[in-house]
Amino acid sequence: MNSATKHVVVYLAHGTESVYHQTVFSILTLYYHTKGDFKDFAVVLYTDNRAFFSPYLSDTGVIIEDLTKEQIVEFMGERNFIHRVKTFIIKDCFNKYKKDTLYLDGDTMFMVNPAGLLKQITPACSVMNCDEYDMHDGGVHELQHWFDLRTALKANAFTLHTKQFKIPLATRMWNAGILGISYANAHLLEDVIDLTDQLYAKCPLFNVEQFATSFILQNHATVISSGDYILHYCYGGVKSMFTYHLGLFFAQHKNKSAEMLSQLAFEFSQRLDTLTAPPTTPKEMTILDRAVLRLQLVKEVAFTGGLRSKW
Repeated sequence: MNSATKHVVVYLAHGTESVYHQTVFSILTLYYHTKGDFKDFAVVLYTDNRAFFSPYLSDTGVIIEDLTKEQIVEFMGERNFIHRVKTFIIKDCFNKYKKDTLYLDGDTMFMVNPAGLLKQITPACSVMNCDEYDMHDGGVHELQHWFDLRTALKANAFTLHTKQFKIPLATRMWNAGILGISYANAHLLEDVIDLTDQLYAKCPLFNVEQFATSFILQNHATVISSGDYILHYCYGGVKSMFTYHLGLFFAQHKNKSAEMLSQLAFEFSQRLDTLTAPPTTPKEMTILDRAVLRLQLVKEVAFTGGLRSKW
């Protein structure tokens, strides 16, 4: 790595081929918008499958850090919380590279050159994907996990550095699929890990790491959105659609060079509104499905005297 490099862009990819495809694609869009020139920042990928990524990235300058099964288990902690791994990866990246860091989930794509975004990562300013809601009003996010987290926050106090405190319901929940932190604030990750563990012990939800990160960063400095620099397609049907089309993309283009793939990735990113939902196959009913349905119908007849269904 060039000693003059000021930033690291870091990814974590482990587990499934769809995650690998998403991550390669994200890196290709970064490659396109920087014209393949990573001189101003390093790109680091932590993965459990170097063999998958090497054919795509060997000529790009991306640094691949091997992630072992043992490390994943260690980073998940005693409660086996998979989203805890991300924080440890960022922590390891700080320890090794000692640079301001922009972390991205794989399900992202760069829409423009990120130079302007990287410059905004300072000791006084962190970057996260977007501001989603608070614990007073979750808006469209008021699903069961929102109520469960709100209940846990109201019922419990937490402790950092021997000081006990309550977390205000006005705390903003930011999406942490994109996360920019200054190296000067690397120490905050210890607080994120500590608070994540306390939250997960009280309320074992998938998003407590995200909430802990949001709370720690917004109480230390300003948090800004990554805005239009990066698209994070993390929600339900959209992610399923993109995952399907990325599978087709790599099946069709897997033997092409990184330069050509990056051009194709850019073209893909410019026609997102033309993508169609993946085809669905009607589910064939199993014997168990039929038994459950029969019991439901029997119950309905017993309680109502007939069937009120659509059939």
